[in-house]
Amino acid sequence: MFFTSYEFLFIFLPIALLGFMVLHKLRWSNFARYWLVFVSLVFYWSLDGRHISHLLVSIGINYIASVCIYKLRTNSIRFATRVMWAGICFNIGFLIWFKYADYLLGYGPTAAIPLGISFFTIQQIAYLVSTFNDDEVTPTFSQYLLFVSFFPYVIAGPIVTKGEVIQQLREMSEHRAIRMLMPALTLFAIGLFKKVVFADNIGEYVDLVYAAATNGKPLSTADAWSAAMLYTLQIYFDFSGYSDMAAGLAGMFGLRLPRNFHSPLKACSIMEFWRRWHMSATRFFTNHFYLPLVMKFMRLAVRWQLSGANRFLFTVLLPMLVTFFLIGIWHGAGMTAVVFGLMMGVAISINHIWIKLSLPALPRWCAWLITSFVVV
Repeated sequence: MFFTSYEFLFIFLPIALLGFMVLHKLRWSNFARYWLVFVSLVFYWSLDGRHISHLLVSIGINYIASVCIYKLRTNSIRFATRVMWAGICFNIGFLIWFKYADYLLGYGPTAAIPLGISFFTIQQIAYLVSTFNDDEVTPTFSQYLLFVSFFPYVIAGPIVTKGEVIQQLREMSEHRAIRMLMPALTLFAIGLFKKVVFADNIGEYVDLVYAAATNGKPLSTADAWSAAMLYTLQIYFDFSGYSDMAAGLAGMFGLRLPRNFHSPLKACSIMEFWRRWHMSATRFFTNHFYLPLVMKFMRLAVRWQLSGANRFLFTVLLPMLVTFFLIGIWHGAGMTAVVFGLMMGVAISINHIWIKLSLPALPRWCAWLITSFVVV
């Protein structure tokens, strides 16, 4: 029951909206939240019933960890830190186990990965760090359960943070939902159009060419390049379409989600591309991996008295490569994902070196062509 299915559009969504509106109209706000938790779990179960227990276990353990962090933080910062790191290690281990255990054990590709695990896992890592750093009151379990499992974004993002969503969940009302309904429907329709008209139709041609290559049939240069470029467009329209639909669906219930795409294929550098592409993931990896690594490596550079090019390589480029390696293994299970991450890391490092050396800026058309070539 994906967003594009008739069951979702004409049965699930109207029932979910009607129940939400009626319960709020009766001033049963808590029951309205429980209703959204229920329909979100039904939605997840309809797509991946085998792994709904894994989603719930992840939510339960992370909620207990967040409560412990919040209570220990004022009395024992050391124990709160240990609980936070234990929770982070649990989430990373949870992700690696499902995405890479079979590879690591030599069994080949992983057969069954819980749907949306990449999204709800790092969303909860960010939540634990946020709980450690801010003074906001810990939400109730039902609020936290809805925060993680809310059906518009649980399977494909965007990755939302505690500060962006929790307060909105507390203030949900039918008045706000009605006020946002028409813009939300418009955004959902735009996303649906991107997905069904562009991504799915492009995908039919791309699948034929890639299937031919898989079966060992010779391809012409034109076929190979057209498939590669169209596959890039397919991914963009598919993912940005889902992000638009997610934001539209959340808006129907009165929630504003962060923007996830900003015309990334117009980018004239790899740095600009990653500021425009999957913006919520870029923000997460920048804040939780890249910047902490930079700070750590800068302290080491001072201790080791590094300077000049060595300091730049150690404090800027090395953290960048490590971060994009992690982005690669987060994106997919397999060596292609690792190669993708490292390739992007090298490309963005070259971008940093170009700026560091104050080399002349390329004409925009030339910069766009080079960036598009790397992306494709």
